[in-house]
Amino acid sequence: MAGTQAPQIEALYPSTDATAAQVSIDLWTDFIFRCPTRRLARALMAQGTKDYYLYTYDIGKAWHAFELVPLFNLSALVSLGATAPSSAYTQMMQGYWTQFAATGNPNDPEDAGSPTWPSYTAATDQYLELLDPTPMVIPNLRKMQCDFWDSFVMPTSM
Repeated sequence: MAGTQAPQIEALYPSTDATAAQVSIDLWTDFIFRCPTRRLARALMAQGTKDYYLYTYDIGKAWHAFELVPLFNLSALVSLGATAPSSAYTQMMQGYWTQFAATGNPNDPEDAGSPTWPSYTAATDQYLELLDPTPMVIPNLRKMQCDFWDSFVMPTSM
């Protein structure tokens, strides 16, 4: 997959036997989901999109679609390995999504209890890390890794 860029990947994702599984998850998450999403946000902002909101959902095993558990009370996903969130977290997540669906902005001006979800800018790379019980605003979304993947060229032959 990496060709001549393998040394750069190894430098960005150093691992030991003990950390190899998590490093592999981080690498593939960055390559397939996180960094392309950041790239899309930047492209949309460059075209004049007013607001774009990025998040990561890292509660327990955070497989794709597990963030739906607190949004739609999909407890069936818990049997597949999703972590059941607290009721306060579920209420906060539902508030963000409902407000976003109604207004295009996840922040409810009348909800002083939830952290403000920042609109994305390339200058800060801010996103909301959706942690239970309290989400956190984090800058520089995997900056070194995503900058690398933005410039990555897939080898044509191996």
